[in-house]
Amino acid sequence: MKSIVVPRLCRNSNLLILVLLTQMVVSVVWLCFDANLSVYSFGTWSLFAQWSALSSAFLLCLLRDQIQKMPPVLAMLLVVIIICVSVMFIDLVFVYLLRYEPGWAPSGERFIRVIGAALLISALTLRFFALLDVLDRRSKAEAESRILALQSRIQPHFLFNCLNTIAELTVVDSAKAEKAIGSLSMLFRAGLENQRKRHSMERELVLAKRYIELEKWRLGKRLTIKWVVSIDDTQVWEVPKLIVQPLLENAIVHGMQADGTIHISVDIRETRNHLSFRFENAKGDNDSPSTGHGIALDNIQERLLVLYDDQHTFQVKNSDHLFVVLMRIPKQRYISGAVQ
Repeated sequence: MKSIVVPRLCRNSNLLILVLLTQMVVSVVWLCFDANLSVYSFGTWSLFAQWSALSSAFLLCLLRDQIQKMPPVLAMLLVVIIICVSVMFIDLVFVYLLRYEPGWAPSGERFIRVIGAALLISALTLRFFALLDVLDRRSKAEAESRILALQSRIQPHFLFNCLNTIAELTVVDSAKAEKAIGSLSMLFRAGLENQRKRHSMERELVLAKRYIELEKWRLGKRLTIKWVVSIDDTQVWEVPKLIVQPLLENAIVHGMQADGTIHISVDIRETRNHLSFRFENAKGDNDSPSTGHGIALDNIQERLLVLYDDQHTFQVKNSDHLFVVLMRIPKQRYISGAVQ
């Protein structure tokens, strides 16, 4: 496997770690080498270090994809150049603003010291992030194992309900039973396709509506669902596979009213950088806030964490009579045939 040269500094968590590490180094240097412990010098050093760190992180984040495609030696050389140029520029700005006098000229010796210190600290920081990346990969592998375990608990329950529906249909309407078997086959075939963790939004909506067809054959007019899909082209964007169906099943299982009716609202919208999902259902009279809703929601939260880290949001609003799930994921273009 190709080693990671540039960490994912665009992540909010990694940026926070970078800022904290930078401030920690500044604090140690200030305590060890400033005899007067001047607050002014501490603020100046902090501002210089944070500007240098964040400007380098911004450039590395911007060029990360291109750097990762280079041979390791060239990639590391480019990383060094980016850090050096960024630190030299920030140092020039600070020296000019704080110490400028007529006839002043940049000092080559000062640049060498500053660049040397920046490279040593950067090397340690990049190594630290590389170790974090290894730990992150391991935790994601464990999370994927937990996802499979959760999914194995969901599928038998779902299969049991579907087979009951098909058994009823074979007695009253054999043609519908045949269609129900086809829908069930499509859903399980999608679940067993392990080469991809994601597929197109269009494919996800087709599977979700096939699942609703199965439930409608069982529940009839008692089930009403309102779809609002505000996406220009559902073929363009990719989403986690079978992310909608568990939420619909959760709403059906826990949303049945005393008269046997179930009302669900699904709102899927496209914003500039995200896809937003809203699932809403009236809670059943016998469904308390502490029962149900656990397995499907745990499954989805685990999957989103593995796929998107901190770039997603997942919220549950559980009131006395209404259950709402809000989900937002970053927009990523669907590439047919790519293995994920």
